[in-house]
Amino acid sequence: MPTMPLLRSLGVALLALPACLSGQTSGSVAPADPSASFEQLLRGRIESIRLGMTVRAGDDRLLARTALPDFYEGRAFASAWTAGPQARARVDELLVSLERGRLHGLDPLDYHFDAVDSLRARVFTGRGTVAERVDLELLASDAFLVFGSHLLHGRVNPETIDPEWLANRRSATLHVVLEEAVSSGQVQERLYGLAPRQPRYATLVDAAVELRALARDGGWPMVPSGPRLELGVVDPRVPTLRERLGLGGDLPSAAVSEPELFDEELDRAVRRFQERHGLESDGVVGPATVTALNVPARERARQIETNLERWRWLPEDLGRRHIEVNIAGFDVRVVEDGRVVRSHRAVVGRQYRETPIFSGSMTYLVLAPFWHVPPTIAAVDKLPLIKADPGVIAAQRMTLLSQATNQPVDPATVDWNAMTGSEFNRRYRLRQDPGPTNALGDVKF
Repeated sequence: MPTMPLLRSLGVALLALPACLSGQTSGSVAPADPSASFEQLLRGRIESIRLGMTVRAGDDRLLARTALPDFYEGRAFASAWTAGPQARARVDELLVSLERGRLHGLDPLDYHFDAVDSLRARVFTGRGTVAERVDLELLASDAFLVFGSHLLHGRVNPETIDPEWLANRRSATLHVVLEEAVSSGQVQERLYGLAPRQPRYATLVDAAVELRALARDGGWPMVPSGPRLELGVVDPRVPTLRERLGLGGDLPSAAVSEPELFDEELDRAVRRFQERHGLESDGVVGPATVTALNVPARERARQIETNLERWRWLPEDLGRRHIEVNIAGFDVRVVEDGRVVRSHRAVVGRQYRETPIFSGSMTYLVLAPFWHVPPTIAAVDKLPLIKADPGVIAAQRMTLLSQATNQPVDPATVDWNAMTGSEFNRRYRLRQDPGPTNALGDVKF
């Protein structure tokens, strides 16, 4: 994941900077030497980045503060974008690649698109200065590295949103990928090789394209509120419902003899829509379903862009056989070769005590497990019940154990009235016996 650059105070180190620096940097730097060569100017800019300075090319700040120096030092400061017979073709392909980023929910303007496009026109028509050529060189490389990082890791570090995000992340050495791209001339192929290869990621990209196009054409109609719509009902709102579900891909377009009749085909389309949106699939168009139907197409596209970002936070390979827990959908799916072979409902954490997000390899399972009650659940959920009635421990087939001896403790010997949550966890723990009422069920994975 890209992180915010670490800005350091350089003190007297500024005095050691070469006089040939071009572009804007933090601190007071002598103007660039107009007689300096391309290599001298490029080297000076890279050295200033290594020193921790904020360096700009034109009006844009350079962001790839580690990979950019690694790339140019590795190629002895030779040009990657502005020299050689295919130079302009490489820059053109980079711009096409950045523009294509819109399909993935990434804005090309965040990756120096305008600056690169403007400098390209000057440099490749012979009107640009050496300093402008260096600007184009650095901006093109920085755009590739930052855009590539966002395709690989996402724009946002998930740990800034959820500190317990433990999913294995995808990785690549970006300056090596850039070197391969410019050496082979396969700029777009190498860049988009960093995007997730999961089929569902590609499906979301295609769905977002369709929704954006639909939004540009005016979107879908809003279904008016009113009495519930269900199988057999005749209502003037049914034609609007048909149009809405047809534009959303849930109802095949076909002529009907009674447009206002809620028929079996419409019932199947409603159930399909409800299932896709995590609603109870009962075929009844009530307030919750109307609300979901009336989310604008552009907002649905933005939601897909958010999920594209979440896919970029996930591992490269989920495995041929794996288990997925959809926390938002309250369900668990067993997947084999891309096909769901089993599904179950899931219990997840509350909003203030969220289920952690992680990925890992399953190494064993336990039949008829004990449930060792986690400290937070013991202190927040179980202790108030026990204070009200200590008999709840036995009723829930639990055993009170001493933290010091790991031996059972008779609940009747404990002064529950004076017990706090922290004191309870310091002195005791709860264990639930295996059986039909065990919170973990019959098998613990």
